[in-house]
Amino acid sequence: MAASIFVSRHLEAISPIQDIARQYKLELTHRSLLKFEAVDFEAPDTKWLFFYSKTGVKYFSNYCSLSHYKIGCYGLATAAYCMKFSHVSFQCDANTEIGIKKVEEYIGAESLTFIVGKKSLRSLQKAIPQRTNHKEVIVYDQAKSQDSELNLYDLAILTSPMNADSFFDNGGKAFEYIAIGETTGKTLRKYGIDPMVAVKPSEDGIAESLVSALKTYF
Repeated sequence: MAASIFVSRHLEAISPIQDIARQYKLELTHRSLLKFEAVDFEAPDTKWLFFYSKTGVKYFSNYCSLSHYKIGCYGLATAAYCMKFSHVSFQCDANTEIGIKKVEEYIGAESLTFIVGKKSLRSLQKAIPQRTNHKEVIVYDQAKSQDSELNLYDLAILTSPMNADSFFDNGGKAFEYIAIGETTGKTLRKYGIDPMVAVKPSEDGIAESLVSALKTYF
């Protein structure tokens, strides 16, 4: 019988997680457990924008053109989505030291706006040296959604602390868990769960950890 896997984000057909699901003939369910709404904002006057997520790109580009800015992105998935609207100058991941070096290398002393959700973790901007020409614009808010279709899964892959909370609030259960990163891992530990933490906080990293989990547990 195929192992049942839940992922708390919508996966594109080209996602490496989808590739693993096809290869191992997994029963895959994937959807976000959050709901989003736009927040009114004014277009930033900085030379650079930095996006943490595809959601930020979506809600910003609904109201403002990206063509007037230089752009940095957090993660390959965000960069790939952003490139549908504009050129992306660089991308970085959750390695804070590398992220800071990328910001310093590409942006230097030029002005920068971080595009965020109201409850975003703001991991990179909290770590970089504070400058008066670094700003932020909130373009969306997020909240836990109601999902009555969650079941018991062999493995749940949870992609943010709020998605993890929503999974349990809606009655989701699993025998094993993968957290996208250490922050989500800490949330799972509050529920008495010791998850596997993805080797990288990306879909590539999740896919690699998923293969390890399948070999270990199934």
